[in-house]
Amino acid sequence: MDALPEFAPFPSSQVREALLPEQWTNALAAWATLTSAVLALSDNDLKDYLGTSGAISAVAYLDGAYAEVAAKGPRILGSSPAKATANLRLMRTLLVRLLTKGQLAGLGDWGLLADFARVDWANAGDVLALAWTTQTSSIETSLAVLKKNLIRLLDASLSGDLKAVEQILSRLNYLLQGATIAAAYFAAGDDFMDGIVSCYKVMNPPLRKVLLATGYLCLRGLLHSPEPKLALTSRIDALKTYQRLGGARSLRPARLKQKKALDKGKQVVDTADANHAELHAHKLSKVAEIQDLFPHLGSAFVCKCLDEYGEDMEQVVAHLLDSSLSSYLAGLDQSEQLPDNGFAQTHIETAPQSTFDPPYTPSALLPTRRNIHDDDDLDRLSTSVSKNLHFGKSNSRQTADSLLHDKSTTPSKAAIMSALAAFDADDDERDDTYDADDVGAAIDSTVNEVDGIGLGNGNEEALWRVYTENPGVFDRSNDVRSSTARAKLREETAMTDEAIEGWAV
Repeated sequence: MDALPEFAPFPSSQVREALLPEQWTNALAAWATLTSAVLALSDNDLKDYLGTSGAISAVAYLDGAYAEVAAKGPRILGSSPAKATANLRLMRTLLVRLLTKGQLAGLGDWGLLADFARVDWANAGDVLALAWTTQTSSIETSLAVLKKNLIRLLDASLSGDLKAVEQILSRLNYLLQGATIAAAYFAAGDDFMDGIVSCYKVMNPPLRKVLLATGYLCLRGLLHSPEPKLALTSRIDALKTYQRLGGARSLRPARLKQKKALDKGKQVVDTADANHAELHAHKLSKVAEIQDLFPHLGSAFVCKCLDEYGEDMEQVVAHLLDSSLSSYLAGLDQSEQLPDNGFAQTHIETAPQSTFDPPYTPSALLPTRRNIHDDDDLDRLSTSVSKNLHFGKSNSRQTADSLLHDKSTTPSKAAIMSALAAFDADDDERDDTYDADDVGAAIDSTVNEVDGIGLGNGNEEALWRVYTENPGVFDRSNDVRSSTARAKLREETAMTDEAIEGWAV
C-alpha cells in the first residue's frame, strides 16, 4: 500500500480570504478524504504512519483547525451545516484515535483542548477525560507553564497586560468547564486564587466578568473532583462545634434601647388671665409698628383696632389718620395698655401666620362665582324634585318599535334629493395647483400632456410588437444590449435598456 501524505496545516483567515470558493471546497474535501483514510488504517499501519512526521502534521492540523473554528465558527468547514457537521465529526474521531496511541507531541497542549471544548462542547467531557488519562504528563506541563504566567499577569494588575489576561482566561474557561480535573489543578494552592481576587479590584467590567467565571469554575472543580477531599473534614468538625457552642441565634441585630426623655418642665404655660387673648409674635410686631407712627396710642387699643379690621395695618393706619374709626373704637380709651404679663404669657406657635400676608379685602369686593344652573328650579327650590328626576326611561311607554314607526323626525324625500343634487363629486378631486412648489413633486409644465399620452401609447405598441416577434430582444445580457434589434428599439421608443428590460418583466 502506498504511504499516505501528511496533513497540510489549516490556513488562517487571511490565507482563506485569498482563496477562491472552489479552491477552499477542494481543500476541505482533501482533508476529509485524508482523515477518512487515516482512520481506516489498522493499528500497526497507523503506528507506522505516526512514527514518521505524520503525527506532527496531524496534531498541527487539528490545532489550527480547532483554533480557527473556535474563532470564526463552524461555517468555515463547509458550505452547508451538514457538511460542517460531518467535518467536525471526522476531526473529533481523529483526535480520539490519536489520544489512544499514547504520548504524542503537542497533543496535550491546553490551547488545543480548550478550543476543542469550545467547538464540540457536547462531547468535551468524555474526550477531555480520555486526554487526561493518556496525556497526563504533557497536559500538566502545559498547564503548569500557563498557571505560572497567569499568576504573574494577575499580580501585576494595572501594570500588566489586562487585555491579554482577559483573552487567555476567556479561552481557558472552556477547558475548565469541560475538565473538572483541570479546574481543580488551578484551584490548588493560594497563588492563583489570590491573583484573581487582587485583579478583580480593577474597575474593568469585562475582565471582572471573566474573573468571576474562572473563580466559579475552579471552585466547582474542587467539588466535582473524583479524589476525596479529606482535608475538609476538619472544617466540617469546626462548623459542628461552633453550632453546638453558639446555638441558633437570630441574624437580626438587637434593638437599641432608648432612654426615656426627662421631663424638664418646658411645657406651654397656660394663660392665667382669661380676659386677655393670646397674642402672636407677628401681631406684636404690627402693634409696635403702629405705635411708632402713633406713640400716644396704647398697646391694648391698637390690638382692638387690629381685631376690628382683620389685622390689616393699612386700614388701621388709614382710619387713624382720617379719624374715621368705628363708633365702637371711638368710645374706647386710646391710652389703654396691655398688662405686663400679657407679653410674658404670649404663646408663640410653631408656624405663625406670615407678616407678608396679602391685605384684608372685604367680601363685597371679591368676585362672585357664577354657574349655569343658578336661579333654576332646583336652585330656587321652587318646584318638586319628582318632576325633574326619574329612574330608568323618562317615557316608559316608548319602545324601539314605536321609535322606528315614528316618521315625525325622519327627513323627507325631497330634502334628501335636494342634498344629493347639491353634492358635487368633483370637490373630492386632488388639487394639483401647487405641486410644482413641493419638494419631490415637481412637474414640468412645458410637456404637452396630450403628446405624452400619445408617446406612451406608441411605446406600448412598439414594445408589444417586438415582444411578440422576438422576445429575446428583452433579455438582460451584454450581447443583447449591443445588438442591432435592441439599438433600433431604443431609437424607436426613446427608452433606456433598463426600462425596456423592466417592461418585459
